[in-house]
Amino acid sequence: MNDLKILEEKINKLEKRLRMVEDKIVSPAERYDKVLMEALYQKARDLVVKHNKASVIFLQRKLMIDLERASGLLDELQSNGVIGRGSGVELWKVLVKK
Repeated sequence: MNDLKILEEKINKLEKRLRMVEDKIVSPAERYDKVLMEALYQKARDLVVKHNKASVIFLQRKLMIDLERASGLLDELQSNGVIGRGSGVELWKVLVKK
C-alpha cells in the first residue's frame, strides 16, 4: 500500500513538470498565432472593404491562407459588423464602406 502512495506522488510530480514544459512550448506558438491572426484580420478587413467582396475563396486567394483561417476571419468580420451573414458559397454582403 505504501508503494502505491509513493508511485502516485511520483506521477503527480511528473504531471506537474510536464504541464510546466507544455506551457513553455505552447505559449510562444499561441502568442505568435494571435499576432498573426490580428494582422490577417486587419488585412482581410481592408481587402473586403476595398473590393466590396467577401468569401472564403476570396480571402484564401488574396491572403494565401487555408480554409479554416479564412472561415474564421469571415466569422470575426461578421461578428464585428463588417459583413452580413453569409449563405453557402455566395459572397457575403459587405456592410462597411471605404
